[in-house]
Amino acid sequence: MAYIGVDVGTSGCKAAVVGAGGDILAAAGREYPFVVPRPGWVELDAGAVWRAVAEALRELSPRAASARAIAVASIGESMVLADADDRILYNPIVYVDNRCAGTVGKVENTVPARELHRLTGMPLNQMYSLNKLLWFRDNAPEVLERARKAFLFVEYIGYLLCGKRLVDPASASRTMLFDARRLDWADGLFRAFGMDRGLFAEIAPPGSRVGTLLPEVAAATGLPAGLAVILGCHDQPCGSLGSGIFDAGDALLGEGSSESINLIVDGTAVGPGLIDRHIPFEPFFEGRYLCASAQLTHGSGIRWFVELFRAELAKAGGDPAENAYALADRRCADDSAGLYFLPYLSGVDPNDGDNDARGCFVGLDVTVDIWRMYRAVLEGLSFETRMRLERLAEGGVAPGRMIAAGGATRSDRFMQMKADVLERPVRTLQGGEAGIRGLGAICAVACGDYPGYREALAGFARPCREYLPQKSYADRYAGYLAVQGNIRRLYRELRGNAALR
Repeated sequence: MAYIGVDVGTSGCKAAVVGAGGDILAAAGREYPFVVPRPGWVELDAGAVWRAVAEALRELSPRAASARAIAVASIGESMVLADADDRILYNPIVYVDNRCAGTVGKVENTVPARELHRLTGMPLNQMYSLNKLLWFRDNAPEVLERARKAFLFVEYIGYLLCGKRLVDPASASRTMLFDARRLDWADGLFRAFGMDRGLFAEIAPPGSRVGTLLPEVAAATGLPAGLAVILGCHDQPCGSLGSGIFDAGDALLGEGSSESINLIVDGTAVGPGLIDRHIPFEPFFEGRYLCASAQLTHGSGIRWFVELFRAELAKAGGDPAENAYALADRRCADDSAGLYFLPYLSGVDPNDGDNDARGCFVGLDVTVDIWRMYRAVLEGLSFETRMRLERLAEGGVAPGRMIAAGGATRSDRFMQMKADVLERPVRTLQGGEAGIRGLGAICAVACGDYPGYREALAGFARPCREYLPQKSYADRYAGYLAVQGNIRRLYRELRGNAALR
């Protein structure tokens, strides 16, 4: 008895067969590149994403004979716009794309930002699906004229698997056209912005049965015929569930390409404090909400640095089998010695639409080498995590138990630094793949193999290691706040300067 989880991310997908006890029995993954038609524009090829998913499923299918169900988790805001014959009309726009900045004022002129946040759970920001629809209306109206379906990725992959559409509340909330309290589409917002609700799928809770695997998909992938397709959800609540994050006060540090701090709260905690601080809240499981504070370039920031200096890292390596990330970790300087790094590499801050600052190193001199720079990168990312945790606490939703999951948790150095900077214990998970385990738990409960999520998580979410604070970063953190504040002020003052665009 097993289940299949498919986690569709920004730069790649993972698929795995998960046993009823939470063990990963087989796994496969594929990467796909961004499409960058011009500076600042970032898209995905939806066809390439589906082909990657199908290839990953085909690879693991020999171990999937006992699978009872398959479910998908995915990135949120990006839409696949299709015509009446399911032909894709435009590449999905990714959340790090910044072409929609001009739509923000138009949104606020239609519905005040505070009211929009209160209703949808999302603070005003160019990254959400509504802004993308407005961009199409103003810049490519022929796309909207021909569009008959607006898929979010979680339902798009599900649709290709079984030919039927459903979307979960958490994914729908990322459109900024969803009533986060009623857990249904906000008809008034569709009318206010002149958008067609009929483009979007019906809402259903995670764990709902969407359909049965199409025969042609079963034949192409080797998956069992008749496999149940179960509705998954947005990747953040799914990964939180798979990490054992379930009760109010539990917090996940999702250490992937981006870092999302996911804090679970009861519905009574969703109030003005969050709205005042532009903190999004999206539906979670069993009536709870997930408050998220994100930095969009986290693991991708580390990847950017390693790729930028790959040649220098290769020259410094002694063991040809050692990968560049492990080498950078091993040779990382013990002290950044006055060097600071601001990790604003995407141009979009989902929690602060007023942040125009760009990534930079501050404090360079002729003595700086790549090992000090690498340490500054890790510190800058950790300082941003602390800033966002403090912002959550100011909004009245302070975290308690903290678990880290994702690729960056493989670095002991980075996780120890996190515990030191945050001044609190950080636990990691055994085996990783929190999103896949979350999907396994959703399938297991949907199939009746567990009576509820709390019982399923006892097997699916397994703690690995606890990092306790060992070193004070108080002075370094104070210095970072000063540098970060001044850089942000500089960019605000120069906001209209064409030389910085």
